[in-house]
Amino acid sequence: MNVRNSRMWFAILLSILTLTILSACSGSQSATGPQSKPTTGANRQPTPEATELPPATAVPPATSTPAAKGSAVAPGFNIAVPASDDTAGSTGLHPSLVFDATDDPMVAFMVQDPNGDGDLTDSTVSFTRWDRANGIWTKPVVVDTVDDIFGYSPVLQLARDASNNLLGVAYHRAENEIALALSSDNGASWKKENLTKPDDNDVNNPALAMANGKIHIAFMVGDELRYLTRTGATGEFKTSIAPVLPNASSAYRTQPQVAVDSTGKPALAYVLSPADGYNTQVAFWRPSESRAVKVADSNNVQNDAAYISLAFAGDKPRIAVNLSRGEKAGGPMYFMASDDGKTWSAPVQIPQDGDESMEGFLALAANPQGVAITAPSTGGSEENVKCGQPKLARSTDLKNFKTCSPDADRSKGLNAGYVTAAFDSKGKLYLAFQNVQAGGTVKSGLIVWREP
Repeated sequence: MNVRNSRMWFAILLSILTLTILSACSGSQSATGPQSKPTTGANRQPTPEATELPPATAVPPATSTPAAKGSAVAPGFNIAVPASDDTAGSTGLHPSLVFDATDDPMVAFMVQDPNGDGDLTDSTVSFTRWDRANGIWTKPVVVDTVDDIFGYSPVLQLARDASNNLLGVAYHRAENEIALALSSDNGASWKKENLTKPDDNDVNNPALAMANGKIHIAFMVGDELRYLTRTGATGEFKTSIAPVLPNASSAYRTQPQVAVDSTGKPALAYVLSPADGYNTQVAFWRPSESRAVKVADSNNVQNDAAYISLAFAGDKPRIAVNLSRGEKAGGPMYFMASDDGKTWSAPVQIPQDGDESMEGFLALAANPQGVAITAPSTGGSEENVKCGQPKLARSTDLKNFKTCSPDADRSKGLNAGYVTAAFDSKGKLYLAFQNVQAGGTVKSGLIVWREP
């Protein structure tokens, strides 16, 4: 081959090689897209309308629990919103569960730092529900984008008004801001409003109940428990301050509870700090009354933290608390019942599962057939432990409780974070909880369990 031909073939080979390299680089760029800097909290604007999570940060749809079209959610463990190994601890926080008109579950929950960049100011309040028509969980919809509010106790509550099918979520939106979002289309879109005043400081722990066209909200502003109510989806709220009991100084900075009975009449349950000494008190208040009623106290035992849950069995209130009362054995979880809200039973201590404690957040569900109390494990030891997580205590006579778990033999390998409970209209118990255990027989994410 002469020199001229050699040079020609060399040029052709060089051109082919260059085109190959350029094509590969172009394909790589189109696959990943341009990189952008994360948005800082100072520049981030609140989401103006409810939207689905963008494709890059969306929680994947729950394809692991499909059912036949027209089916209710299956008994057992259902993966409502799955999480990857990397997002197991950030998906499904603070779940709150209600039922739609056909007794299908609907859940509001938190997704912390959905894009995993370490900036928590893009966290979301999200919503999913069981779509009976298609036999699947709906793709999560973002109710709102919230700030880094995860140093607080439960930061949201979902409610539904059966009289008009209006959904509501009260939630901690920013450091000094509590918000309300309402939906009239089963959670497909949400309208939001701020509930706090410009000069409010140290706000936290919102609670919500809805019935008969009325909205009832409670949250803390410093040491003050504020109660808001209005009729209708729009308009001004009427505001009042929950009363304190004698020998109490102020409301405890834990989530207050607001609930409605079977007639739609509201009530609040909350914990009160002592004016002197160590006697923490539990209060029950009907906003139609000028005074609160004492439910129980701590027997002069100091409590640095206390948690409470309120539910109604028809028109009869039930309260569960985590409040140390000087118990010699077992944990500090107690249950109290009343027929009229004025006279309460003596506190009944709830048994633990072995030496595993349940001293943190708890959730109470009630109906005329009994009560259920659920809580995550908060420590202790595994000595004498028989059941898995989440822990579940049940009673039909309101005096004798048995504590175990939906994972009765610990075979599921669950690690339940936040958990909540509710009975449907047929008396079936549902739990919604965050499973942070990756690699178990039930995958991580937001789990909804239905009893058989």
